[in-house]
Amino acid sequence: MSHKVNLVRVLTAATGNSTPITLGTAYSQLFMTPAEAGAMDGRVYTYLIVDANNWEIGKGAYTASGTTLARTTVLASRIAGTLGTSRISLSGTAQVRFIESAEDMDGVRGTRAVTGTSDTLNNSDLGYVVTYSNASAVAVSLAQASASNLFLDGWAVWVKNKGAGAVTITPATSTIDGASTLVLQQNHGALIWSDGTNYQSFAVRNDIGVPLRADAAQSLTATQRGHAAGNLQFIPTPQGRLTLVSGTPVMPSSNVSGTLLYTPYVGNIVPIYDGTNMIPTAFSELSAANSDTTKSPAAIGASKVNDWFVWNDAGTIRLSHGPDWTSDTARSAGTALVMVNGILLNSVAITNGPGASRGTYVGTTRSNGSNNFPHTFGSLAAGGGAGFFGIWNTYNRVSLSSIVADSTDNWTYATASWRAANNSSTARHTFVVGLSEDAFSANYCAITLCSSVSFNTWVGVGYDSTSAFTGTTGPNFTTSQFATLARASVTPAIGVHYFSAIEYQNGGGTGTFYGDIGVPIIAQSGLFLDGRM
Repeated sequence: MSHKVNLVRVLTAATGNSTPITLGTAYSQLFMTPAEAGAMDGRVYTYLIVDANNWEIGKGAYTASGTTLARTTVLASRIAGTLGTSRISLSGTAQVRFIESAEDMDGVRGTRAVTGTSDTLNNSDLGYVVTYSNASAVAVSLAQASASNLFLDGWAVWVKNKGAGAVTITPATSTIDGASTLVLQQNHGALIWSDGTNYQSFAVRNDIGVPLRADAAQSLTATQRGHAAGNLQFIPTPQGRLTLVSGTPVMPSSNVSGTLLYTPYVGNIVPIYDGTNMIPTAFSELSAANSDTTKSPAAIGASKVNDWFVWNDAGTIRLSHGPDWTSDTARSAGTALVMVNGILLNSVAITNGPGASRGTYVGTTRSNGSNNFPHTFGSLAAGGGAGFFGIWNTYNRVSLSSIVADSTDNWTYATASWRAANNSSTARHTFVVGLSEDAFSANYCAITLCSSVSFNTWVGVGYDSTSAFTGTTGPNFTTSQFATLARASVTPAIGVHYFSAIEYQNGGGTGTFYGDIGVPIIAQSGLFLDGRM
């Protein structure tokens, strides 16, 4: 915009309508020359020239050497009673004032909306907000700074991209933040101003309400990142969850599916590393089939553990998995993780998937024997209905609770060694974890009876075992039906683990163990699981 000085009113001996004109002495002692008022060399000022009944309002650069004023842009004039935008012809006795016009008022002057795919920022956009709204890319041209069209030091415009298509602003000859272009993604805006030779910008992203920093716009150049380095740094963690049900980030019931989804939960942003910066990237629900081989190294096999990553595939945000783990409890070298700026990424390139450190790790799965992804709560069944939680989230984990209960009325056991309750392989909860961070606990509440007070029955919780207990056990030393409680709590290492209900009979007697004592309306044993997935 034009700059302002006080009480400048001078005479000029210039004639005709040429530019620039030479400025003379102050009109009177009540006024000052530009130099006396502190006018700066090369700055653009708004002027008023009055010559008899003719006048002209315009903008032009003041030059201290020679004391001249350019008549570059005429905003309005009246010549022989007719309004227009032409220079008046000077008589040699005109007066020149430096003034403040409507165009120089503080605040934005208004809005110019562009819906097409091309535009030119003009001098008339000075002080305006120019908005762009198109689903396709928009090309915007900008004249050279400090050219004769008045894009001089201080010229400024606000721009905002409201559309899905990227807006690319390209100055002629001049640079913008040291680069040939400035690219604004959707919901990004910028104040662009001329420094007299090139353009600078201060960009803001309205979708998260903070200044646009170096890692917030995918198209910023290294120079632009340098200009943004002092701005607020904020890298959100991934805001979605792995799930099997569309639009349902937290599954309250059992589901088994051959398609894994990554859906927004606390938000729709996931940071993706571009090799230099973490780019907070908006996403909508992503999906990946267990049979896919186009964006993953291979189809999901039976009973396999895999890590999952969100990545930017040339502008398309995808969900892909890494290679199989070496075993149920060991990552392979091909799916190793690395932390960058607090975010876990794939350490090495994944076939058909993200390059090294280009995929954001969002979770781990363990498939079942049918190659599908299970999220199965425990249930009541003969021998117990096993629980199987095969989907673990790196971020935004939530608590879950499940119970496996045996519908068998009762059974006996007479051996002094631990075994699975009712000798059942389904009296258990199985789960997978990708990082060793949260504690999991299991409680086995069981009803037992001893054949003699000389002997006793025991129940426990086996962690990855049916022949040994973890935590505390629950005994019964009586010949009466008695409810006992065993408990185990661990912070599991990475991989697949299970808690099993187990039992033991001490001495040489026989223990009786009950599912529901034959009266399910009032009695039930069960193995409880509590964890975070």
